[in-house]
Amino acid sequence: MTSEAQVLRFDRSCTIVEAESLRAMLRDHLANHPAKTVHLDLSAVEEADVTLVQNLIAARKSAEAQGASVTAALSPAVAELLVRTGLAGWPAVAAA
Repeated sequence: MTSEAQVLRFDRSCTIVEAESLRAMLRDHLANHPAKTVHLDLSAVEEADVTLVQNLIAARKSAEAQGASVTAALSPAVAELLVRTGLAGWPAVAAA
C-alpha cells in the first residue's frame, strides 16, 4: 500500500564518511516505504559535501521511477552546498 507521504530525517553530518550509510538508508527507505511524496528533512544537517548531493540525486531518480515526488526541508549548510553545486532550488524545497 502506498501512503501519501513519508518523511526521512537526516543527522547533523552528511559527508563522505557517512556516504555508504546514507546511500543504504535512502535505498532501504524507498524500497520499504512506498509513498506518493518522499520528504527529505535535511534541516538538522550542519556538515555536508558533494556525496550528499550524489545520494540525493540518486534517491530522487529512484523515487520518480516509483512514481513518487521528492520535497526537502534544507538547513543553511545544505542550501549553500546546493548553490555551490549548481542545484539551487533542488528539488521543491523549503528552507528550514
